[in-house]
Amino acid sequence: MTKPTTNKGEILKPSLDKSIFLPSLLFSLAIIIPMILMGEALNPYITAINNFVSHSFGWAYMAYGTIGLFFLAWVAFGPLANVKLGNADDKPAFNDSSWAFMILAAGFGIGVVNWSMVEPMITMASAPAGAEPFSAKAAEDALAYGLIHWGPFLWVGYMALGLPFAYFLFARKPKVQRFALCFEPILGQKRVEGPIGTAINAFAVFGLIGGIGTTLGLAIPLLAGLLSVFIGIEHTMFVEVGVLLFFGALTMYSLSKTISKGMKLLSDFNGWLVVVVLGAMILFGPTAYIMNSFTSIFGNAMELMPHVFTWTDTYGLSNGYAQDQSVFYMAWYIAYAPQMGLFVACVSRGRTLKNVVLGCVGYGSLSAFVFFAILGAFAVQLQLSGTVDLAANFNEHGIPSTVALALSNTPLPALAVPIYLVMVAIFVITTIEACTRNLASMTNKNISGDIEPSTSSRLIWCAIIIAISFGVILVGGLDVVVTLALVPTVPLVALSFLATYCMVKAARKDFPHLFRSKYTAIERHEDGSLTVKTAEL
Repeated sequence: MTKPTTNKGEILKPSLDKSIFLPSLLFSLAIIIPMILMGEALNPYITAINNFVSHSFGWAYMAYGTIGLFFLAWVAFGPLANVKLGNADDKPAFNDSSWAFMILAAGFGIGVVNWSMVEPMITMASAPAGAEPFSAKAAEDALAYGLIHWGPFLWVGYMALGLPFAYFLFARKPKVQRFALCFEPILGQKRVEGPIGTAINAFAVFGLIGGIGTTLGLAIPLLAGLLSVFIGIEHTMFVEVGVLLFFGALTMYSLSKTISKGMKLLSDFNGWLVVVVLGAMILFGPTAYIMNSFTSIFGNAMELMPHVFTWTDTYGLSNGYAQDQSVFYMAWYIAYAPQMGLFVACVSRGRTLKNVVLGCVGYGSLSAFVFFAILGAFAVQLQLSGTVDLAANFNEHGIPSTVALALSNTPLPALAVPIYLVMVAIFVITTIEACTRNLASMTNKNISGDIEPSTSSRLIWCAIIIAISFGVILVGGLDVVVTLALVPTVPLVALSFLATYCMVKAARKDFPHLFRSKYTAIERHEDGSLTVKTAEL
């Protein structure tokens, strides 16, 4: 990839773009300062904002997912399938396993670890598909909902907006990495580089800030809870702050390395650790129960998928489940979409759009399937058998305590808790690192292709992310986490539909020959010979 140069041919070094960084910094401070100064007193306001956004705009989030599903199918199997990210002779920079592990670690690692044993309890209680709460049918539906939410629902949420960003970055090869480039076909280069483009870029950064705040707001308490169980101390706010600072420091060290030396090694190690953990759960857990879950979850998920992708619970049949779960998840995923588009593009150089779409959605859905069929089914078995009441524990103590309680009931709890702790810890580091690198790239000048942003800008964004997470810890509760995902993504939903249109418009201009309609027919001549004729319509 050619590096940006001056008119004299001098190579330009990456540096902060103040026109984007300063508004983003102000937005971050507007989140951080009230949370630190007011703490739990913010909760009533946060709840009101959350309810307004999820109920007023829920339809838009669900429409995004449904349209995005068809868009990705068109990209994977349509005329753009063989368009490559990068140059024609580029080979993939990473092998398939390393690529998949990095995509999964950046995309949903910490989230699915958090929710695979907890979400089934929430869904069983609400029974959105109409079953009796906490019945066997409700349990079966709950695991299917989890697979959908963390499989195709998640990756459509990421890629429907992230793929246009990836296309404009690595198929068109611009001189800068800006989200506003997605809208050049309708705005023109001058507007993209002006105030309108700056505002669009800022919205993308705002969304990612909300997304990482949501992720760490869920991850740090879980990590602190597991650590408290492992070493036998009380789970307090001070433990959470200590965990945040410790892993923030580890991430800063990883950020000082290149992506191939830092995140790749961590992702590879954690990916194989996940395989070992899940394999051990099958061997030493309720093996027959788990294996039976694989087939029943898959079939039920296929049946429920259209319902999950379109349902907004207009008539209040499940007491707000759609808003609290499906809409929240889609908002969270949209917040990450620009960062995932950038990250996927950076690690997918040399891969075709078909390979990227099917790889992300395929590997992602398969991984979610395995997590919920193993860990989710194990948690459901504990609940239905009466071994332990995970649902009641969740309502009283929250996610960290519920995950720790489930792990303490595994066949080998003395090993399960520390290994799970290591797995979550690495997911925290890779999540912070991926977001930090992309925030730095989106707010740096003189960055193109796979050039990494300056180390100083990476460290600045890492510090900002840690500060936001600190504020989330002080406020506490799920509502602040949900609101961080919902509010910044409202403008991104509208922009996503435009970005999809712009990608198609740009592709028709970039690759006109791929869109020419042709027909093929066999013609018989007077002498009896046959020829195949192909022509444009």
